[in-house]
Amino acid sequence: MGHADLPGAPRLILLGDVESALFDAVTPWAEIRSTTTPVSIGEHAESVVVTLRTTTPAGPADVSERFDLVVGANGLRSTVRRLHFGPREDFLLPFRHMIGATILRRPVTGFGAGDGFVLAEPGRSA
Repeated sequence: MGHADLPGAPRLILLGDVESALFDAVTPWAEIRSTTTPVSIGEHAESVVVTLRTTTPAGPADVSERFDLVVGANGLRSTVRRLHFGPREDFLLPFRHMIGATILRRPVTGFGAGDGFVLAEPGRSA
């Protein structure tokens, strides 16, 4: 198992690293479609029917396929989330905050090159 399942302090994991690890783990047995977008999702007792639009040089092409499971993992404004739950205005509430992440050119004194940290105080954090 990886370090993320060990008890202890939180660890910084960059999204690109997670995407790369997932891609490497699933490509031997899963088809990856980078130019395909769901345009409708229909739930049934035994499966989910998804209409997919694939961008081709000749233009978009739609096809419906049946799946056991649909996972939408591309964020708060994802197409899968919108198709299943409805417009984001109906369920997405603003928290009125921003989150930013960066990789520093050199370690901060007291922290190693692979360490992550959060500076937090009441009402603000960095």
